[in-house]
Amino acid sequence: MEKEIVLKSNGKEDTKRIARDLVATLLEEPSSESGASILALTGDLGSGKTQLIQYMAEELDVKEPVMSPTFLIFKKYRISKGSFDRFVHMDAYRIKSVSELENLGFGEILRDSACILCIEWAENVSSALPPETVWVRLEHGQGENERIIKFHT
Repeated sequence: MEKEIVLKSNGKEDTKRIARDLVATLLEEPSSESGASILALTGDLGSGKTQLIQYMAEELDVKEPVMSPTFLIFKKYRISKGSFDRFVHMDAYRIKSVSELENLGFGEILRDSACILCIEWAENVSSALPPETVWVRLEHGQGENERIIKFHT
């Protein structure tokens, strides 16, 4: 049964709180026992995808700056939280076909149950994602800083 949760962020502090709660939920209940816990983020440019991922990385004690890996496709970070030891940030903006990911180790990442995988522009690789993927849609709200964040599981 599909479930939707809709949250509103009115700025940085709200988004940090949402990221903190999201990480806490992942640490308590990984979304997959047989592979990576996957968050598939969608939304227009400037809707907050990268910012949400950066705040999640902060909560996971990633020490390096987390920037969108548009040209690298993947950026991997070591973490030690709960049952996870890897945080992978993926930017699928430039991916035109899932077949492009075959030589990049995407299948290995998907099968890694010690990995949290966050994918920006996930709609470009949706056919390769397992059913237990958590979809996160970010939308611009009414005010300049307001964002609507919709989780689909």
